[in-house]
Amino acid sequence: MIDFTQSWIARLQQVTASTLVTVPLNAETMESSALSLDSGILSIRGAAKLRIKDSVRPGRFILFGNGGSLATAMHIATDFSLAGWPSIALTDAVALTSHTNDFGPEANFTKQLELMHGTSNDIVVAMSCSGKSPNILDAVHAARAFDCLVITLSGFEPDNPLRRLGNLNFYVPAHEYGFVQLAHESILHCACDIEQGWYP
Repeated sequence: MIDFTQSWIARLQQVTASTLVTVPLNAETMESSALSLDSGILSIRGAAKLRIKDSVRPGRFILFGNGGSLATAMHIATDFSLAGWPSIALTDAVALTSHTNDFGPEANFTKQLELMHGTSNDIVVAMSCSGKSPNILDAVHAARAFDCLVITLSGFEPDNPLRRLGNLNFYVPAHEYGFVQLAHESILHCACDIEQGWYP
């Protein structure tokens, strides 16, 4: 008899542990270099140390996504802040709906970034299961124009466009929303748990 629950848990563990992490090498050729998942987590912490903790011009984490990914952004922004990394999730209902109405659905996060005056010490965390959401892609382009460091988390197809746009990219090899979203949340939670002193 199949134990569906244990099989589901095992699958979540497998796809999370199989997450591919890349950093760009050449913007023109789209070449990238692979990192281990552990190195990717350490890179998040290193970026926070350099940018968020800057004594002259401290930055912040800015997180966003659609649907369940936006819920993850809210959760992680709170826990990042508790870990000493000032963070905000772009969840304000008035901003989301008014910017969608006034500037179009692709601009609902982009306009928020513009009005927040993103800086080179800000770290943008963009989540999209498909890696194809137009509003997420537009916001990442805006963040790069502000010289923010961009971390992407995606899934579904390995050649999704979001995976090519970040300074640090996490790709979860799964096609189910639940597995991808929970893997993203686990990766981000891992970074702040270790920052707060978790040790195996």
